[in-house]
Amino acid sequence: MQSQRVRGKAMKDGKQGWVTLTDSCGNVNLEQAPVLLCKQGVAITTTFDIAEGKSLRKLTVGEALQILEGPQKDTNRNFTRIKARSRVDGIEGWVTMQGNQGTSYVEETDSHYVCTQEAALQKAFGTDSVVHRKLQVGEVFEVADGPKTETRDGFFRVKGPEGWVTLKSTNFKEWTAQYRCSQGTMLTETIEIKGSKTVRQLEVGECVESLETPVFEQVSGAVRIRVRAEKDGAVGFAAVRDGQGTVLLAPAMEDEEQES
Repeated sequence: MQSQRVRGKAMKDGKQGWVTLTDSCGNVNLEQAPVLLCKQGVAITTTFDIAEGKSLRKLTVGEALQILEGPQKDTNRNFTRIKARSRVDGIEGWVTMQGNQGTSYVEETDSHYVCTQEAALQKAFGTDSVVHRKLQVGEVFEVADGPKTETRDGFFRVKGPEGWVTLKSTNFKEWTAQYRCSQGTMLTETIEIKGSKTVRQLEVGECVESLETPVFEQVSGAVRIRVRAEKDGAVGFAAVRDGQGTVLLAPAMEDEEQES
């Protein structure tokens, strides 16, 4: 199982760490794209003419913008304006790129990545390291190192009713510790569904790594397993198969075999 990891800093707050660029299922968390980056707080307004327009809100440092129109020079006030859309909340309006005193408020860059889905910003290279916080969709991440490949092996020991067993090719079929969510299902804090606090919803296509072997949950009749979500490092219990026999988490290895 391999994933591509990059080290850098979040432009929103300067927090540094490692992020998964592409996980072992091929899901992309960060996308390289030319963006406008807010360098100093500046208003985004409804019209090109700053005197006629109304301020929608103030852009924050590190906020990424998508170019929609321009840039255009306001010859009366001697500054440059551009129409853009915020990658944070989708708001559209006009922004001053450079003031009449030469102050740069937003600049175009091709050396940053935009977060396409929520991803964990972690302390160390390994995907099992401490999570500083989660990057949100639309956040800009400046890459300083990478991408580098992380290779993780599946588990080679399992716990049975009477102890631990070492896996061997002679008596066990190869097993993957990687699952892909085939139907949306809840990630909960405890193995028991009833009364357990929900961590979050797992989405279709999302990859998780098993942390323990599957266990039959008697009350619900579901087969449950403790997993870590690759997208944001969230840990909890999810159903591999529900009480009616519907498969909710399918081994990622099966997906690869079907595709080939």
